[in-house]
Amino acid sequence: MSHSTKNPHQVAVVGATGYSGFELARILLRHPKVQSATFYVRETGGAQCLAEMFPQLRGVGEAPLRTLSL
Repeated sequence: MSHSTKNPHQVAVVGATGYSGFELARILLRHPKVQSATFYVRETGGAQCLAEMFPQLRGVGEAPLRTLSL
């Protein structure tokens, strides 16, 4: 019997509004080893989390949305 050590990771994604960003978010939010994911976008449009921007992600997990500032 093998013993699996859980090692959760924190992840940040820059540019999460396109097709690729959405798919990456969907995968990361369901991944068992991702403890938390933060998504950076140019404009949040008033959204506080990714599920507010993409209603399809509601119920998948909490994903803070941050404005990318250079």
